[in-house]
Amino acid sequence: MALSPDQIRTVDQLRQKLARLSQTLQESRQSLLSSDPLPSWQELKLEQDHIIRNISNIQQALNEHRDFLTAAHAYPTSAFPGQTQEGLLGNLLRKKLEPIPEDWVARYSIQPKQQDEGGLAVQEFPGLWDWAAQSNHECLEQFQISDAFEDDYTIAEREGGVENVVTGLRRKLGEDESDSEDGDDDVNMSVDEERPKADGMEKEVAIVVVEKGIDPTLAPMKLENLLRFMTTGVMPAQK
Repeated sequence: MALSPDQIRTVDQLRQKLARLSQTLQESRQSLLSSDPLPSWQELKLEQDHIIRNISNIQQALNEHRDFLTAAHAYPTSAFPGQTQEGLLGNLLRKKLEPIPEDWVARYSIQPKQQDEGGLAVQEFPGLWDWAAQSNHECLEQFQISDAFEDDYTIAEREGGVENVVTGLRRKLGEDESDSEDGDDDVNMSVDEERPKADGMEKEVAIVVVEKGIDPTLAPMKLENLLRFMTTGVMPAQK
């Protein structure tokens, strides 16, 4: 059964919307990869709003013509170049989604139902933020009273035992350091007497334990390159 002019127009309009969305996503990705410095927060927000509008337009078109698009099937004629356009033909005749998009559809089809059952109403959000701010303030106050921020170890490391902590240093920290403070002074005095001095200045030798796989001679990564790697997952070229 041949398609009517309105149905052909519907398919073509949907194709154009999908093409615009694909182009917008490619341009946004390329902007993150090549921009130096990174785009501002306002520019990223505008791109995000533009992408969301395109997705909303596609969703609206799919809902409006759901019956037709659900019943429509691709039947290529003998004039279709099946040998040169084999990939396109396979996509048109595909009955199921690819595994990754199929997982997306399954995951996000369940999520709205879970939110409706146990989510908060819009008017309940101010109360949530007020509670979060007060709870956060109380936690910080407890940390300050217990001098947790001044400790050489984290709370989790203290609970698990400081002897199991790998610090990367050859000397002991914490209470062991205070216990052996007097003994260290005596040793340091004897070593200082035997150590030669040049130009009246004492040379200090720092003991650095290099972790395996780390080259300490490399220059530190710029913050912008680090943010770009976290955003795109691609290591930018070092300049």
